[in-house]
Amino acid sequence: MRQLHSRIAPYSLALVFLMAGAVQANPTPAGNKLPVPAPPTTPRPPQSPATASPAAKPVASPAPQPAAAPVAIEMPAPTPTAVNVQRVLYVNPVSGQDSHNGQTPQTAFKTITQALKFAEGGTLIQLAPGKYTAETGEQFPLPLKPGVILRGNEATRGEGVLIEGGGRFVSRIFARQNATILAGETTHILGVTVTNRNVRGTAIWVESTNPYIRNCTFTNNHREGVFVTGEGAPRIEDNLFIRNGGNGVSLTKASKGEVRRNVFIQTGFGLAIGGVSSPIVADNRIENNVDGMVISDVAKPVLRGNRIAFNRRTGIIVISSAEPDLGTNASPGNNTFQSNGNHDLHNATRNITLISVGNRLDSSKVNGQVQMQ
Repeated sequence: MRQLHSRIAPYSLALVFLMAGAVQANPTPAGNKLPVPAPPTTPRPPQSPATASPAAKPVASPAPQPAAAPVAIEMPAPTPTAVNVQRVLYVNPVSGQDSHNGQTPQTAFKTITQALKFAEGGTLIQLAPGKYTAETGEQFPLPLKPGVILRGNEATRGEGVLIEGGGRFVSRIFARQNATILAGETTHILGVTVTNRNVRGTAIWVESTNPYIRNCTFTNNHREGVFVTGEGAPRIEDNLFIRNGGNGVSLTKASKGEVRRNVFIQTGFGLAIGGVSSPIVADNRIENNVDGMVISDVAKPVLRGNRIAFNRRTGIIVISSAEPDLGTNASPGNNTFQSNGNHDLHNATRNITLISVGNRLDSSKVNGQVQMQ
């Protein structure tokens, strides 16, 4: 156990601080030892020239074979989100002009960037189908003021309404980053597809704010779909996270909030949860990723009703001193674990015994100290 911990424990902080890079799955060793997850997912704080060390060269290794499972994306039909709208501004990247007033579909702005200059709390920015990119005039990242509503087509989870691109900004916590959208306090982001292919690119950055992110699609982001830090407390509901290079959602520092009814598929880590964060993660499908969920540091997420299946290496790995709530007698977990590669649940902490109450969990696929009830 000591040998296992020495291999895995150093990554408790690395998951939060290391640079992003391509996900590289490690080969599965014999026995019960789990390969340390590749840490592609989260920002790294700046180092001074005196202490910075050269980046280690990645070692290429064969990827393990994924567990056999059909990749089917089945999600319930989206329902529209009730919003309190005081004013509507229209944007159309095809027929709009930034010299227009944006007050009708016929006089739409061409760019979200222009609409944001006039949008205050209670303003709905309604996006027409099309691509919103630097080539069409967007200036990234797009900063949403408090209370602004950005909406595309919720009925299709943003299919046909693509916001693609990213720009540098300075985070108060993580220094220079690259994001597509900066989510403000009480902002709504509804029915759009967001892609940031830039190196370390994040689709939506949430820093100590509480946005509502619903009925969207996050795909082909270099790092993650949504990054939550500081005291962020977003509601992330009914979204599709597919084919993202790092994570679907990253939560760190003292973030909370709720992650409900999302699908995480064909991504590095479905969710990476670290710091002292304690979000509610409920009723999600986390399937066919490299690892379903990585929980590190002293994070204490509450996991209820999730389906964690067919992930290539591990369903959930818990490292450092993290202690997820996997169910209690008063509130059973109701999580379903199925056919994950090495283990469904791997507790790699040194001295913590995880309590699992009311989950569908095969004891033969559990590694580490887990008390199952």
